[in-house]
Amino acid sequence: MSPAPGDPGEAIERLRLAVARSPDDAALHEELGIALLAANRVDAAAEAFLEALRRDRARVRAHFGLARIFDSRGDAAVAEGGYRQVLRLDPDHAAARSRLGQLLAMSHVEEAEAHLRRALALDPGDIVAARHLAYALRRLNRVAEARDVARSILERHPDDLSASLVVELSIPPVPASSEDAAEARQRFARGVAALEARTESFARDPAQVLGLQWENFTLAYLGGDVRPLQEAYGRFVSALLSRAAPALMAPRPRRRIAPGERPRVGFLSSFLYDCTVGKYFRSWIAGLDRNRFEVFAYHTGHAKDSLTAAIAQSAGHFRHAFEPAPAIARRVLADRLDVLVFPDVGMETTASLVAAMHLAPVQCAGWGHPVTTGLPSMDWFLSCGEMEPEGAQAHYTERLLRLPGIGVSYARPVLTDGGSRAQFGLPVSGRLYLCPQSAFKIHPDNDALFAEVIAADPEGRLVFFHDFDRPLTAFLRDRVEKALAGRGLDPSRALFLERTNHADYLKVNALCDAFLDTRHWSGGNTTLDAIAAGLPPVTLPGDCMRGRQSAAMLRQIDLGDLVASDEADYVRIATRLARDRAWRDDVTGRMQEASARLFDQAAPLATLQDFLDEVARGSRA
Repeated sequence: MSPAPGDPGEAIERLRLAVARSPDDAALHEELGIALLAANRVDAAAEAFLEALRRDRARVRAHFGLARIFDSRGDAAVAEGGYRQVLRLDPDHAAARSRLGQLLAMSHVEEAEAHLRRALALDPGDIVAARHLAYALRRLNRVAEARDVARSILERHPDDLSASLVVELSIPPVPASSEDAAEARQRFARGVAALEARTESFARDPAQVLGLQWENFTLAYLGGDVRPLQEAYGRFVSALLSRAAPALMAPRPRRRIAPGERPRVGFLSSFLYDCTVGKYFRSWIAGLDRNRFEVFAYHTGHAKDSLTAAIAQSAGHFRHAFEPAPAIARRVLADRLDVLVFPDVGMETTASLVAAMHLAPVQCAGWGHPVTTGLPSMDWFLSCGEMEPEGAQAHYTERLLRLPGIGVSYARPVLTDGGSRAQFGLPVSGRLYLCPQSAFKIHPDNDALFAEVIAADPEGRLVFFHDFDRPLTAFLRDRVEKALAGRGLDPSRALFLERTNHADYLKVNALCDAFLDTRHWSGGNTTLDAIAAGLPPVTLPGDCMRGRQSAAMLRQIDLGDLVASDEADYVRIATRLARDRAWRDDVTGRMQEASARLFDQAAPLATLQDFLDEVARGSRA
């Protein structure tokens, strides 16, 4: 059959004939690539674009086409380079400017803002760029500006879901004060109620939810029990998903697993690489007995490294699924899992959206983000028994499973020799109190507490690290310096170090005198690093699991004397660690002797395996 007029196939064939007649014509190769890409013949399009660039490196549309292809494949680094090349050749290329800004919003948010603003100046109707600009401004702690951008979208599109979420739910990552944090929490509560009331309006275009770029990551850092707020948001998202993708929301019947047959268990995360989540939960994937389970791992993030490769090798089936949520869901459904585990719901947008779907008969959330998901789709929350307070089940919409130890088999950090204070820009004399947490993790309630520690030690200094989102450091620095000045202390006694590699970070730990744990959300990975490096932590437990991690770790190694009963006790313990060398040496010795109880433990995995087998087979209700 001959192609109909205007048929992409006809255009492609004509271009192929033209290329055959004029093989050195870069423009023809470029046009062929564009036609092939429009027809979704991606590999052939990439080859045509490369042929165009072999003949003329200045072909803007060929560079842009290749960048789009790598972008769609999840190769963000190569795509970023391609978009930058487009902009070197054509600084006013609005689409390249927009997409580069969207990519950078995940890693270099300040630069992302500049590109997105320029993209909107070139194309004011680019609603995707406007949404990402609002997200970037929120991440930069400029919440009022983020809301203004979102409101400008709503003026043209009143039921835009993404813009509505920014207006109603935006929280400053680094609140200016404790009062500011409390007000942000109240505003969130009002906002989620307003969104629920508008469910039917959003349901007129329910497909919006399938591309949602939102998670309530910073909510729980404000302190307090967030179950009612998470539950309300979970109902809202689930209601829209039920309209947009009912087939992905239907409960999955449990299949009969024959005796001797292995249950099919999947793990889905965007953080299966060398980061806190990857370090914690690699053991869940790699440690399951392959004679008992068939294991699937779904990596939904773009970052990959040697730890990703190790996880891929250890899993029976590894899927790199850096794709939209519906595509990921279809991959998971095709594997017919018995149990699906999400180690860190709430830390990344796409995985959080997938978690709201029903993709396996039993679905579990892990404590990588130790907050209830609030999702009707989630059956269990896998936590650490020693870290949970009395009555902890009330904090979760899921059924709570308490794993022993720290819930995972965590590899002991490897220490390297060497390092001096001068090497890292630290004062050679005096005592150093380290708080290495990200800026968003340091609740304003910590400011006055840290100032009291420094007031009690005339030779003491606070040591922080710059935040990954460097502009957030300025907000934290301003708060801490005000707290010090309020106690009549020199603000320069708060030091901020440049971020460094993990080996040098451990050396900084070893050079300090005490580790100051944070209230409301305690250290986890950082506390384990400090213990491994011989730096004793002091902690004041909170009311929820996320504020009790360090306390549980210390009690497991018989160092409950570092767990404070109140703020005054916290100051007493911290300053004694730094000033009483004999006591600190005794504490460090006991810590090093007992620390093996925290690392490379088998008990959490043994309990997890029994649980997974029981829920998969239906022997555990």
